[in-house]
Amino acid sequence: MGSTSTAVQASPALPSPATPEHPTRSYHEAVLAACKLTSNSELEQANALWMMDSMKMQPISILNANNVEEVALLHSDTLEGLFSDDALPAIRMARVPPSQKRKRTTSDGPDEPATEDTTDRLLSVLHSGPYRQLLSIRQFVELDQVPEASRMLNDSWLFLPQLRFACAQLLTGSIIMSNKTSHAVLVNYVEIDGCGQTSSMNGAPSPSSVPPARTKYPNVWLTVHPGLERSKLMIRTNTLNALATSSIRIDTPAPAGTLDHFDMPWSSDLTCSIFLDIESVHMANKIAVTAQLIEKMYKPKKHTTTSVKFSPS
Repeated sequence: MGSTSTAVQASPALPSPATPEHPTRSYHEAVLAACKLTSNSELEQANALWMMDSMKMQPISILNANNVEEVALLHSDTLEGLFSDDALPAIRMARVPPSQKRKRTTSDGPDEPATEDTTDRLLSVLHSGPYRQLLSIRQFVELDQVPEASRMLNDSWLFLPQLRFACAQLLTGSIIMSNKTSHAVLVNYVEIDGCGQTSSMNGAPSPSSVPPARTKYPNVWLTVHPGLERSKLMIRTNTLNALATSSIRIDTPAPAGTLDHFDMPWSSDLTCSIFLDIESVHMANKIAVTAQLIEKMYKPKKHTTTSVKFSPS
């Protein structure tokens, strides 16, 4: 028998796995993936996107050896230098271990109370609360950033009684926020009384005008005033009591005017912040200037006598 040879054909090579399109996510999807918020609610996702945009953070897509995409966030200025033609081939990555987390403080001295940044807390409340569509278009400034506001609230009414209307306008639309709990109240209307009065216009007794030992703002502090029907917030100075007769919680849905769940700790003079509506600040300045002009207009002028001498002819 003759030997027969059978040629063995080589099996075709397996196709290499296709490299996925790089990047595989859209801009918003990449940001949410980096923040691990892809399964969260639409509200939480919208807040995260707004925060990243405000901090100018942009996503960067990274493929590992298995072509699995991961997303990191970098500042937009860093991305420009990182993806230049000279820097891109020499990129090396290393993990930076996290250090001990510490609170961001606004005090310079060791004796001052350390408080977390209040502006960040306010922005979080404005853009995540039930009234975010209305309040996000408003602009607010903390009381200590407007030195003229503290002086106006402590000016004497003896020679300028019209100043009370400017003070009322200044505090209208302001936000009072607890730095410890982020509870926040929008002041819709205030009732201004002088510290010397024994009762307010609504019949409630006026509290003592003795200021606390330490206050966050110069000669301006907060108290919770027990009203006839419910407790109300009061902004107090050396010359006036400003009772918030109409207010509403803005960090969470709550009945208008109620402060039952507003946490005002005993150290509220240091742990609560006051933010003024910038438009109200401008309007209060106009009222104050107009009041000064009216006071000068109707102020009696001193009569002076002018002697005229005649020389003999």
